[in-house]
Formats: sequence, C-alpha cells, structure tokens
Amino acid sequence: MLAGSAFIEQETAVKAGFSSRKALRRTLFGRAKLLYEFETEPNAYTQIQALLLMMQWHGSGVGHKVPTYWFDLAYSTAERIGLLGSLETGSFSHRHRLWWCLYVRDRILSLGFRRPLRIPNSDVTMSLLESTKYYSSEPYHDLVLAMLGEAAAMLNWENQERMMLLFIQEIKLAHCVGVIVNVLYQDAWSPSSSGECEYSMVPKSNVSQAAVTACEQLLKSWIQNLPGPAHYFSPSLLHNFHTESPEIVLLVHQAFLYLLHLTAMSILYQAASSGGDGLQTTIISEMRGLTLQVNETLSELHDCRMLHFLPGSTITILIIILEASLPDLKVSDDIVRMQAMSNLYTCEEAAGYLLQTYPAAEMVLSRAQNARGHLLGLVTT
Repeated sequence: MLAGSAFIEQETAVKAGFSSRKALRRTLFGRAKLLYEFETEPNAYTQIQALLLMMQWHGSGVGHKVPTYWFDLAYSTAERIGLLGSLETGSFSHRHRLWWCLYVRDRILSLGFRRPLRIPNSDVTMSLLESTKYYSSEPYHDLVLAMLGEAAAMLNWENQERMMLLFIQEIKLAHCVGVIVNVLYQDAWSPSSSGECEYSMVPKSNVSQAAVTACEQLLKSWIQNLPGPAHYFSPSLLHNFHTESPEIVLLVHQAFLYLLHLTAMSILYQAASSGGDGLQTTIISEMRGLTLQVNETLSELHDCRMLHFLPGSTITILIIILEASLPDLKVSDDIVRMQAMSNLYTCEEAAGYLLQTYPAAEMVLSRAQNARGHLLGLVTT
C-alpha cells in the first residue's frame, strides 16, 4: 500500500480521510516501519523487497532514517543470505530482480548522497543479463486482476516483457554510472554539515581527459544501442490514453531512463570542465544543452499531467541539474542567464509536484530558494 500510494490522485487520499497524499504516505510508512522493526516478516527476500520500497519515503523529522539507511539494511540482508552467489545465468527470476534493484539503487544513491558504492563493479557479473526474457512462475489470480481493473493490462505477457526490457536498460545505464563514479570520485573522510567527519565521496583532483573520454563513449554507446521500445518520445504524441494505460506507465519509465542518461552526461561534463580554455568552452556548451533537454522533458511531462508519476530517484536528477545551472546565473550573457533561471524554475516546479509523494523534494526547493536569494542579494552567506 505504501508503494502504491505514490500513484494515486490527491482526491483519492482526501476521500480516504487524509488531508493529503503526503499525509497518507506518512501514515503507511509508519506502519510499514513498525512491521519491519517488530520482525513480523520471516522471509528474507520479502524483507529486501520491503526495504527497497521503504527507501522511497524520505521525509524529515527527529529520528527519521534517510534512504541509505534502508538500503544498507536491504544489502546487508542480501549479503547474509548469499543472494549474489545463488544467482544463475540464463534466467531472470525474482531473486535476480531483487539483486539488480539493489545494484541500480546503489549507484543512484551514490550520486545523490555522495556516498561510496556498496556494491563494487568488480563484484557484478554482467553475464547475468544474458537472458532478457521475462519469466513468470504462474499467472496472476483472477481476484488480483479484478481488483486492478483496467490497470491489470500491465500484467499481461507483452507489457511485462516491455517492462523487463526497460529494467535491463536501466541496469546497463547503472553500470555506466558506477564506472563514472569510480573514475570521478574517491572515498574520503570529509566534514559534514553537523561539523562531524563522515565517510563519503569527494571529487578526484586529477582525472585524465582520456578517462573522461572513455566514460563519455560508454554513455554514448548506451544511448546508441538502446532498443527502439526503450526510447523516450514526447507524451503529446499519445492520444486518448488514460492515466492507467500501459502506454503511459511505459512512457514514464522511458522518460526516467532518458533523464538519468542526461544527468550522467552532465556530471561527466562538470568534472571535465576544468580542462583547457577551448575544451572548457565546448564542454560548458554541451552542459547547457543537456540541462535544456532535461528542462524540456520535465516541461513535456508537466503539460501532460505525468510529472508526479516519476520515481523518487528523480529528486537526485533535479538536484544535480539544478547545481549544474547555478554558475550560469552569474554570467554576463543575458540569454544564458535567463535559460539558467528557467532551469531553476523548472526544477523547482517539478519538485513541487513530487513533494506530496516524495518529501525529499524539499531539498530541491530549499536549494532553489537559496540560489534565488543569492541572486537577489537576499542571502549573503
């Protein structure tokens, strides 16, 4: 129920007796948290799945746990039961999907929280992805299909295969992100906002241009080899589809893949922008193009009322793109400065829509307001 509540309409939560979707999700998260803490679930695989879903709720308040806390619990459980060692090539079972969910989330969390990878690239055998066919142990019960109504169309064989194709492409992109993290960052003890030292990732001071070029080629190869059904297209091209249509669901996943790819490229160009003057000018231009593409994609999803369907990992994307736009707020070129301001407003607007579902969006709003304050001279520190 906690996972599903992310996709209901605000009016549905109000009819259920809650002031908002955010209040509903806060309540459901509290109940899920209690179920975990009282060890009501003996099955380790179910525990891992539940912990991965609990990561999506990231609010604020005393005693609140950040997503990395729940991920570490999930990964520790996976290590305890030997999940990776039990996987076989040639199939894509429920255990495979659990492992790769951990793998993908690990890399996205590293980008968002600047924390070292828990799953090293050397521990992952990409041959596990040799089989791309989706296997279902048994068909869903008629009662389940009846309860889902028109949304049950997502459970048919064709749509499940399409979803699995998108998931496999996300795994491959996460592999690229892991390589980039290893190239651009190093683990180190650094001071936190509380004044204490924490173990996190810090940018390397001597990244070679050859390494950056290799990472760039890796990302370009991913997008060039992306299967047609995984490519994002403007939602305005869809006609007469309701929000529960499989085409809408698939398009949201395609959009997230595209946004994550653009973000990974942006991170790479940010690291490479310390090169020579000519190279720096070219790379900065590329960065601006990437942020503009993110801006346009978010605007397209907003115009078609699909923005709030994006996953919680979108918060990481918004933060990275917002930070990439900040330097342009101070340039003398009016066009560049106005585009940076547009990026700022787009990220802020997207965060506002996601706030009811993912409270972590508060971080984006706070950074955007702080940037605007600096720009207007309202903030001096």
